[in-house]
Amino acid sequence: MRVRLAQWETVHGVLVFGALLVLLLYVPIPLGSNRPLAWFAWEIAVYGLLAFWAIGLVAGRTRSRFAAAPARIMAVLILWLLLIRLQSLALPAGLVAALSPLAHAMQQNLGLISVAAPNTLSMDPANSYNEFLKYGSYVAVFALTLAAVTTKTRLLMLAGTVILAGVLESLFGIYSHATGYVIFPETEAANELRAGTFVNRNHFANLLTMSLGLVLGLMTGIVNGQPEGHRLKFNYYKDADLALFLLLLGTALLIVAGIFVSGSRAPIVFFSVAFGLMLVVARSVQRPSTGELVLVPLMLVGVAGAIVAMGFDESMIRLFDRDFTGGERMVQNAAGLKLLSVVWLAGVGAGNYQWVFPMFRGDDLRFVTYDHAHNDYLQSAIEQGIPVALVLALGIALILRELCRGYSARRNPVIRGVIFGCLMSTGFMLLHALVEFSFRIPANAVYFFVIAGLGIAACRIDRGEWRSRRTRVESGAKNEK
Repeated sequence: MRVRLAQWETVHGVLVFGALLVLLLYVPIPLGSNRPLAWFAWEIAVYGLLAFWAIGLVAGRTRSRFAAAPARIMAVLILWLLLIRLQSLALPAGLVAALSPLAHAMQQNLGLISVAAPNTLSMDPANSYNEFLKYGSYVAVFALTLAAVTTKTRLLMLAGTVILAGVLESLFGIYSHATGYVIFPETEAANELRAGTFVNRNHFANLLTMSLGLVLGLMTGIVNGQPEGHRLKFNYYKDADLALFLLLLGTALLIVAGIFVSGSRAPIVFFSVAFGLMLVVARSVQRPSTGELVLVPLMLVGVAGAIVAMGFDESMIRLFDRDFTGGERMVQNAAGLKLLSVVWLAGVGAGNYQWVFPMFRGDDLRFVTYDHAHNDYLQSAIEQGIPVALVLALGIALILRELCRGYSARRNPVIRGVIFGCLMSTGFMLLHALVEFSFRIPANAVYFFVIAGLGIAACRIDRGEWRSRRTRVESGAKNEK
């Protein structure tokens, strides 16, 4: 009986993990899952997989358990989802009028309901319910990552899948740009030649940049895994480390080539900032190891290459003007702040930014409208209300704290390298969200939560199971003495 149970646990875990890898490769196709049918298939698959895992857990067929810190993160994220769901539920009109006067007035003026009928905090409850399902799939894939990544082998396989997705997207973007081939008609959401399978080249570059973070993290793990005195000679295990390092270096160059082809400059800027912040983190927990420092010249060369390849011309100047010092995006966000001052308490409902923005735009944007704010934090506050947005911010903060603690505590070089890469990738996305709506692209949001879950899993995998090669060598030397 015990043998059968162990076999079932193995099969159940393998099925969940294998399906997770397949879904991760699927989600960028097509158009970053911006097409409704593609996203519908994703939601069915991920919720079904979560149910399959939960059935095994309830039946005692799997031993997956969340540690205290991941459990707190999950609790905060689930609370955030429940508050989002509350927006689309019928509530007494008086309560809605007190919490969201704008939503109440608009629904009354549009004649959607009578004065005495129950009202909703969302101006479009059906749209907010759809957003609730979408956000729920992000939390579901985050939970599945924590539950399925239970060994170092699975950790590396999942990291490799994220990198593989970046490589495949990069290759397709380069091929499309070189040949003029478009897999999806341009009439559908204005797909670009330099955007891979995404609708927009900036969002395409975001996925590549997240993959690049894990590549660089694994490179640091290889360098830091060398015995003392050997450093970058890579002569351990018959140069196997050298071969792997060179393979990762080639992979990084290929992904960077895809970013260059996209012509998207902002990801390079924000990824460089994220890398600099990671060096500060490394310095705060301990002196940066060789692997982290080896990346410094590589990053400098990469940034210099980007400037040369893309050209430091008026378009580069427009990048800083548009995103940092003024321009249309700043004017749009200024109008968004006016809107926020009215709906700060309960928001207008998840997914409803596009319906209310025209009410607050100025003369400069009289003939312009937007589906999203060019600031994810501002849009979240407008749609969800500041209190609910702060709950989400707490969940993200707990994720970052757990990653930083794991990076400080772990001594295995490969594990630390994975955590280092996860911190760079998630940090990049959070920084870029200041001037872009990257989290509104389903595939990018999914990859953010998967990479975050991957990093937390690396923090929690049995710490006594693996030791760094350097530690083993030093222990062996002591035993010989």
